[in-house]
Amino acid sequence: MEELTGRTAIVTGAASGIGLAISEAFTRAGMNVVMADLSEDALEAEASRLSAKGARARPDHRCQRPRSG
Repeated sequence: MEELTGRTAIVTGAASGIGLAISEAFTRAGMNVVMADLSEDALEAEASRLSAKGARARPDHRCQRPRSG
């Protein structure tokens, strides 16, 4: 398997479910993770939780809900 340490991943849906599990797995593998999700509060909380464990994870708040016409 290819070495992942030090590489960077962008994970969408990262505040819960599969996206969060992928973020956790990537940080355990030594990757930097940019986390994106529509739920900003949950995103901030999960990124902070991972960072507190020593992971290199940061939230990205540029996700936006589509505007209704």
